[in-house]
Amino acid sequence: MSAVPTEPVETIEPQPAIVRVNIPFVSRSTSFIPGHTLTGDRAARTLYLDALEQEARAVAPDAASLAVAAFRLDGPMPSVLSPDHLGRLTKTLHQAFSCTPSCTTTLVATPQTVGTASLTGWTQGAINRVELLVDSLEPEELDRLERPFNVNDIQNALLFLDKFHIGNVGVRLIVGTPGQQTPALLRGLRSLAGVGVSHFTLAPYSHACLGRTEGTALEEENVAAARGRLREYGYLEYLPGLFAHEERFRDTFAVLQARQCPEIGLGIDARSCFGGLSYVNTDDYTTYVSFPDDPSKTVVAVESCPAG
Repeated sequence: MSAVPTEPVETIEPQPAIVRVNIPFVSRSTSFIPGHTLTGDRAARTLYLDALEQEARAVAPDAASLAVAAFRLDGPMPSVLSPDHLGRLTKTLHQAFSCTPSCTTTLVATPQTVGTASLTGWTQGAINRVELLVDSLEPEELDRLERPFNVNDIQNALLFLDKFHIGNVGVRLIVGTPGQQTPALLRGLRSLAGVGVSHFTLAPYSHACLGRTEGTALEEENVAAARGRLREYGYLEYLPGLFAHEERFRDTFAVLQARQCPEIGLGIDARSCFGGLSYVNTDDYTTYVSFPDDPSKTVVAVESCPAG
């Protein structure tokens, strides 16, 4: 008896997506961090991380048709939170969502938080990429920006990242800080390229420190100079202001965001766009940590969006 031919079953590949986790806590408030920031004690920070885990589990079923290709733990200073708890959070994210085999998990970190204890906690989770907010290698610029770290902290952070074999390390430099001298900026680029930094982000001062979109002549001049120097060092500008030494070190989150792939936002002030709808979370800390898995309480705006 011959077998009855059957139609081949069509498999539908899940759509790639990104998840941005908003962590607004800072070690101290300054004049040069735009947007909504929180200080909070250890208990407040712990409640927030717990709430993020709960929201992730609640949102994940709605994103079952998506495959997350990049997570980003974002904010002005997310690495000031408990390293072990951040590691646990990233484990929860990977368990809750479907992920691609090459999924990257980026932690935005400030230099003074990088050390043996923090890296031990982070690497126990799923963090495999660190974006270091260096901002400048000039002490005077760091002072003007009121940063809670110095040049020694930056150097030590890079040494620790190398010691822990975190090979995918990006650095952010702020371009166009008032009084910034082009030769000083280029010296910083040379120093960082010399220690094998895999990725550079050139962030205009007006955007990174003031939250404004309009640029200045100084920003344009120094970005042009830095762009030329990074090209000389073998870095390719694959998106405006983003430079990678090799394709494998490109920021997957930024690439997919530029392609307007579905984006899931977690945390206060978070914005999502997937499944044809856009969601905006509350900016109220108390409401968020009290009802993280109840969108009727935490989502303050819903409208249509093209992604997904």
